[in-house]
Amino acid sequence: MKDRMISNRAMTIAKKGVLWVIVFAFAVGTVYLIGVAYDWDWTGFGQYMSDGKSIAPKKLWDWMQLLVVPASLAIAALVFTYFQQKKEQTLNLDKGRQEVLRDYMDQMTNLVLKQRLRRSIPHRRVAALANSRTMAALRELDGNRKGLVVKFLIDLGPTTTESEEQNPSLEFTVFSNMDLRDAKLRHLNLDRVKFHDTELLNADFAYAKMKGMMITGRSTLDQKWQNAFNIVNNRRLVKCKWKDFSRVDFCGVRLSSCDFRGANLRGAKLDGCSLLGTKMNILTRVDKKWRIVWKLRNSKFKRISFTKQDLSGANLWLIDMPAAHFAKCKLSNAVLDGARMGGADFSQADLSGSHFIQASLRNVRTVNAYAAWADFSGADLKGADLRDAYFLGAVFGNARLENAKCEGASFCLADLRGCDFTSATFSDHTRFEGAKYDADTKWPTDFTPDGKDLKFMDNTESDGVRTDTLPSPGPSSNDDSTK
Repeated sequence: MKDRMISNRAMTIAKKGVLWVIVFAFAVGTVYLIGVAYDWDWTGFGQYMSDGKSIAPKKLWDWMQLLVVPASLAIAALVFTYFQQKKEQTLNLDKGRQEVLRDYMDQMTNLVLKQRLRRSIPHRRVAALANSRTMAALRELDGNRKGLVVKFLIDLGPTTTESEEQNPSLEFTVFSNMDLRDAKLRHLNLDRVKFHDTELLNADFAYAKMKGMMITGRSTLDQKWQNAFNIVNNRRLVKCKWKDFSRVDFCGVRLSSCDFRGANLRGAKLDGCSLLGTKMNILTRVDKKWRIVWKLRNSKFKRISFTKQDLSGANLWLIDMPAAHFAKCKLSNAVLDGARMGGADFSQADLSGSHFIQASLRNVRTVNAYAAWADFSGADLKGADLRDAYFLGAVFGNARLENAKCEGASFCLADLRGCDFTSATFSDHTRFEGAKYDADTKWPTDFTPDGKDLKFMDNTESDGVRTDTLPSPGPSSNDDSTK
């Protein structure tokens, strides 16, 4: 076998050598013939006589002038034809893929509506037919359309087996033996999605929610997404130094034990992440907002003024920052449960959707702040300046608001059950339309809730008031238990 391989290789080399000899001989012969032609007067190449005048022989520049225009036109025509054919091939290929996707969607819709695919037990005819059609379609589609198929099947939901009918928690959307190479799975919610023996090389999981995703069998991912998957799902500790985590969705994950020194976190979503104890350095590439949050969590920020900064989604649970300045700061959906921020200034800040559960906020300023749907359950707001603030739908269950200044504030649809407004001040412009209160709500002596469009709730009606202890900052993932 080895001798035969050597012989075949020698023959190939010999054929190439003969070809080069022929090309060289042809070139030499052509040059020789042109040189000889210069000695033949009838060719017009060399010097000759015309009407008694001596005509100089053709020079290289004459040949170039003669050939440059035809050669340029020929090359331009070839280039134009090449790109035109390539464009037509791309359009035809794209059109064919779109037809494959359309036919697949029509077939799957028919299976869902007429064949009751969602109630089909896997490995039976309908589910097997759907699986075969999916596998066939994925072989023909490009990355973007593969992503559309995956999204369609996730939105469709898992098929239901007999055991899953009794225990819905076992339901998964399963992709088995699928070809998802180059698939664009961006921004998809992959919770309770299972990839079994699925090819996922070069698949793009940018901003996809990988929490709760399962990868089994011989499924393969690029190393970047494999590392991200392990961190998000707490599979094992990952060496994060100098690794690429750009555009990864880490929302709500504790990264306390992660060492991101030198890592690339550009564009990563860290909303709700606990960065307490996370290691970073000046070589860590991370968005400005999350570097500020990291410094806040790890007490490495000297200043206390964050005016006009974007800290939306930051997890500042139990942070101790009295008298800090957050005027005009964006803190929407931030987690500040249990924070000690007495005397802080939140004037004109965006606090919508933020959590201040059981936070110490004595004498804070929220003048003209926007705090719609924020949660102040159990918070201490004694002496707070809430003038002209907007608290639409906010929860103040069991909050302490003694001596608070509430002139011009809007508590429309807010939950004020159990609040203590003793000695608080209101004005005619303070609004309470649709707000709820109960017998435990304490009002100033000169204030009566009658005629203020407030809704009285019995103590037996509890739908949102928090009376429990301070909750944890979020799901635990890769948390160092010694911290």
